[in-house]
Amino acid sequence: MRIAGAVLSVILLILPRGAAFAETVRYSYDAAGRLIQVSYPDRTLEYAYDSGGNLLSRTVFVPPLPIGPTLAVQRVGDELTITYATGACVSSDHALFMGLIGDFGTVTSADCSIGSSGQVSIPLPAGNVWFLVAGVEGDRYSSVGNGASGERVLTGVEAFCPTFTADTSRSCP
Repeated sequence: MRIAGAVLSVILLILPRGAAFAETVRYSYDAAGRLIQVSYPDRTLEYAYDSGGNLLSRTVFVPPLPIGPTLAVQRVGDELTITYATGACVSSDHALFMGLIGDFGTVTSADCSIGSSGQVSIPLPAGNVWFLVAGVEGDRYSSVGNGASGERVLTGVEAFCPTFTADTSRSCP
């Protein structure tokens, strides 16, 4: 099928990704038959070519994660306290990755199984601390500490986890 100067053909495939679910992938080609776009549910790849048909670039577009209920992250003494509303239907299991700014050898992780209590506290290392809170469905934002002389002063201390709107069978923890 020919469409003047536009997309030549579109093919839809259902590819098995495991026993439980499949993924729809869409391929788009230009009038010369070159692949110009591949669309997955969670990302899109676009390809650009020069006049000789040589690949110039490949660009990946990832849609932003949906923002769901807020996880409050704050410093309390020498501890980082993570709190979420227990009735908000967000995951109660999060991983915390943290380390000293500029010293990659200090990166550590902690399992923040908040559970039904709605809160967990993690001891902080001394110095300028960075951290990333990741939920079981993926990560969202990282926040950086601006401490000096061993102070643990965290700025921008709020993190968000993705909503679970795609999983209608999930019940609140």
